[in-house]
Amino acid sequence: MREEYKDMFIELGPTIIEKCAKISLRDFLDFIYNGKDIEEDRVRRLNFLVEVEKCLEGAYRREDGSIQRWFHRKRKELGNFSPFERLSKWPDYLWSSSADEVLKLAKSLGDGNAT
Repeated sequence: MREEYKDMFIELGPTIIEKCAKISLRDFLDFIYNGKDIEEDRVRRLNFLVEVEKCLEGAYRREDGSIQRWFHRKRKELGNFSPFERLSKWPDYLWSSSADEVLKLAKSLGDGNAT
């Protein structure tokens, strides 16, 4: 099993992973524990979530739910949508631009520009 996916699962929980990566919990767990093949698009989204989670874990305490709360808090930088809303509810053709904006926001935490 890839350790970064285990950490992401602990920090983000099943709902964020399922909705933002558009993968069922069963397929996700089969992928990380049993090596089940999944679509490349799902792998790309999972790797993106790992990257965001790594950015956030430097600014938030681990395993206390604060990273999950970050995903659900509305942001003016995202047009008053939460990162979760931008990644889970926007159509696939807008996902890449939404992902770029969410990652930029997460990275800005290291600069002290966002919360």
